Amino acid sequence: MKPRSRKSVSVGNGTSSRLVRQSPSFPQKRESRDFLLGSDSESRWIPASAGMTQLEEVPSVSVRTYSQRRPATGFTLIEVLLATALLAFGLGLAIAALRSTTHSVRLSEEEASRTEMVRVVQQFLRRQFAASRPIVFSMNPDTFEITVFEGERERMLFVAPMPGYLSRGGTYAQTLALARAGSDDELQFSAQMVVAGALIEEEQPRPPVTLLEGVQSLEFAYRGIDETGVLGSWEPQWNFPDRLPLQVRIQVRFTDRNTIWPPFVAALPLAQLQSAPAPLELTSPDDQDQDFNNGEEQR
Repeated sequence: MKPRSRKSVSVGNGTSSRLVRQSPSFPQKRESRDFLLGSDSESRWIPASAGMTQLEEVPSVSVRTYSQRRPATGFTLIEVLLATALLAFGLGLAIAALRSTTHSVRLSEEEASRTEMVRVVQQFLRRQFAASRPIVFSMNPDTFEITVFEGERERMLFVAPMPGYLSRGGTYAQTLALARAGSDDELQFSAQMVVAGALIEEEQPRPPVTLLEGVQSLEFAYRGIDETGVLGSWEPQWNFPDRLPLQVRIQVRFTDRNTIWPPFVAALPLAQLQSAPAPLELTSPDDQDQDFNNGEEQR
């Protein structure tokens, strides 16, 4: 009986090697007989029946069986869906925060614009009222009654110099009136030149200038000194066209509740010269004694 012959294959990684015994008489399964020999760039299967009868040394090779293969790497479908959902949720939060910030900035800018508009209009009106003058712009030819100021509930007319960039020289009769514009009202300003107590029609009249828009209600009120020298109450109409009122009040309410008109009261400095009470009649001491004696005689 011949001894069982065996074949051996030497495999290794370049630094060490080991023998793989192969027996042709007793075949074994592929997993134990065939080995994957190769490097990182090339691999090949070396079957046991290749006829190797001596020890051969294969440099720089690795041995991997089916059971030693690396598991598949990557993301599962659930992981991808979860990551996509988290990304969408984060983007939604970022977009919502951006929209909220943009809306807040826009509201702040609109409020600042409305506040600045109201401030500029009040400054212009206060300057014009302070420069008003008791200049005649109308006269009744029958009664010779003069008019230097007209004041109604929603309309006012007074004489004052125009600002330098709007003036063409001289004084102007300036009108403030509430005008209808669409669904809302607006405060309009217009001016007409005054020469020798009469209004002059210009060849190219200027259109009215809108000072305030979106006005819901507007009211002018006037205040002066009465005949007794006491400051009177606010009146919606000025009944003394031949003199200026001492103070003018303007109350405005806008359709937009966010727009606020601060309390506005302007003084007309030259009105004090016309509103001064009549001087008191002075009597001498002799006249006072005579009046006293007459009273005693009557008793």
